[in-house]
Amino acid sequence: MTPNPAHRGTQTTVTARVAPSVAPDQNVSLLVLARQVRAEARDALTDLVSFDIRALPAGTSLARVRVDGVDSNVADLAAQPPAFTGLTLTLT
Repeated sequence: MTPNPAHRGTQTTVTARVAPSVAPDQNVSLLVLARQVRAEARDALTDLVSFDIRALPAGTSLARVRVDGVDSNVADLAAQPPAFTGLTLTLT
């Protein structure tokens, strides 16, 4: 997720790399700071998705990307002990 940390006074969007790539007609959201932010419109198949962060409060939170109702993984449950593998996003 870039930029991270994101300074809301100078940046209005953050960008996440996703795999597999998403199509323009897919529903994509960022789940962060107990909020869901819809992705900006896309014109073609892409692995980079941008989100408007202007309405989000300052703070640090786990971040997930949701594509068509399926959330990105944040933990490796096969690891012993299970390990956090997800992203965090800091907004200042």
